[in-house]
Amino acid sequence: MVRCGPRRLRPRFLPDIEMAFREGGSPVYLIASPTLSVVIGMPAWRAALDSAGLTPEANQIALADKAGAPRRP
Repeated sequence: MVRCGPRRLRPRFLPDIEMAFREGGSPVYLIASPTLSVVIGMPAWRAALDSAGLTPEANQIALADKAGAPRRP
């Protein structure tokens, strides 16, 4: 759960959570395939993407698919 001021916001989509990590400068990354994985650090992120056979763009699409979200352009 992400807190924002007096209200609590619940991110509904995995891509939104990933974007919050990126905007916050976090070293945490989400990898969508074959199962949802959480990795720490860019070297681990690249290795996980390579292992899954994904590009960063394909990972974003896969995150949206896993969350049941509509694909973003």
